[in-house]
Amino acid sequence: MDEFGKHMENCPECKEELSIRFLVTEGMKHLEDGGEFNLQKELDRRLDENSRNLQRHSAMIASGRYLVTTLFVFIGMILILFFG
Repeated sequence: MDEFGKHMENCPECKEELSIRFLVTEGMKHLEDGGEFNLQKELDRRLDENSRNLQRHSAMIASGRYLVTTLFVFIGMILILFFG
């Protein structure tokens, strides 16, 4: 997802294709509902939301690695104290 997001930010052709596909599929749904809508704003909101979710996920993975490393260091210190 990270690579996809970066590609979409840097490739105007793919971003335009994504926008067109989104506008068509979501536009059809909204037309059936009969309400007012701003699909470009909705697409931008969803892309931003996915970007934030990806950043949170990456941060959680990084903090998990930090916690595991800290745990191993702590266990190592305990082993050295008791058996060293």
